[in-house]
Amino acid sequence: TPQWQSVLDSKNREVVERVAACYIANCLQTQLPPNVALMLPPFVTVCTGQEVETYYCFHGLMCLYNTLMPPEEMGLRVARFVMLFKVIYPEVNAALEEEEVEPNEWVVSWLEILLCRELPVDNALRLWDSYFAADTPEDGLLLHPYVCLAVMENIQGTLIELSERSEMLSTLQHLPAMDMEHVITQAQSIRDEVRVRNLL
Repeated sequence: TPQWQSVLDSKNREVVERVAACYIANCLQTQLPPNVALMLPPFVTVCTGQEVETYYCFHGLMCLYNTLMPPEEMGLRVARFVMLFKVIYPEVNAALEEEEVEPNEWVVSWLEILLCRELPVDNALRLWDSYFAADTPEDGLLLHPYVCLAVMENIQGTLIELSERSEMLSTLQHLPAMDMEHVITQAQSIRDEVRVRNLL
């Protein structure tokens, strides 16, 4: 993706390809996210020159990912997210519907690739770091749908003002820089609100 191409040279792009191929060849899972290679650049960026370390860090993420967020449940996760999105941000939903921007055009990627494709590099690294550092899955990967809702909180004004479908999709697919500490705090508040209102 464009933001990662700017920080990955040709050598590191080859590392991405080799690690992805190795993981897929050795993985015992029956299903993998279709865009699995898109989740590798953060590890290549952090584990500079350490291909084996890159593989095992990525392997660790995927084990956790497949345990907490099984690929076969993606449809259910998307449906739950869209329901919460429509309840919490009805004005944004109405604006997107008016321009015929379908949830599957952005929600699947946001959830499946953990915003790695959409966020600026520094923001993506900070978000993923918080997931790995979390004491419990509740504040780690399981917080991700609420992080996505918190991201929407930060761009809703922009989306409502836009009048072109292409501009809306571009905003959803290329997110602006954000204060990720604030986004994570917002995500925890949204999760608590969802529980209090018994929305799920």
